[in-house]
Amino acid sequence: MKPQIFRILGWLIPALCIGLAGGLIYLQNQSFLRVSSQRNASRLEVQKAQEKKRLTDNLPSEHNYAAVEESRTEESSFLDYLKAQAATCGVAVVDWSSQSEEYGKSRSPSAEDQKRDALLKGLKRISSTVTVSGPFPGLRAMVMQLEASDRLYTLSSPKWARTPKGTNLTVVVSRYVIPETSSNGSGKTGAAPGIREI
Repeated sequence: MKPQIFRILGWLIPALCIGLAGGLIYLQNQSFLRVSSQRNASRLEVQKAQEKKRLTDNLPSEHNYAAVEESRTEESSFLDYLKAQAATCGVAVVDWSSQSEEYGKSRSPSAEDQKRDALLKGLKRISSTVTVSGPFPGLRAMVMQLEASDRLYTLSSPKWARTPKGTNLTVVVSRYVIPETSSNGSGKTGAAPGIREI
């Protein structure tokens, strides 16, 4: 009887050892696959970050500016620019009117106006009410181009109207100039503090 038990144990113990070894190998393999997957994901994230950095490094430097020097041709140049932008978007400028406001020149400024004027002293805001006509996608594209422009433009009071020929957009486009009267005695027009010139 004892030899039979020893024979069974002689087969059972190695089988158990092999089973335990197989289980450990399986668990280790799963852990290795999980770590390898995490490593590959991390490597991919690093590659994406490197590619994004490379693209960012290759971007052209920004040339944003808030105001330009006032001149006799400033308004006509701006109108030409506006018409060119409209043409590239498949729309047309059909109406135009302008009015200007120089900060700090108000006769009876409110406390809020005085605070604003102190920050923007030396600048003039020229607000133009512009009506542009054409298909809606073109009008939207033009607005997006103005917002992405290097020069600072403020768009306000948009009004949309349907017409038999398409859509009309009337919007107030404000731009900023440095008045000629703010010369510093050297013959050059000086920008207000914090304003980046062209």
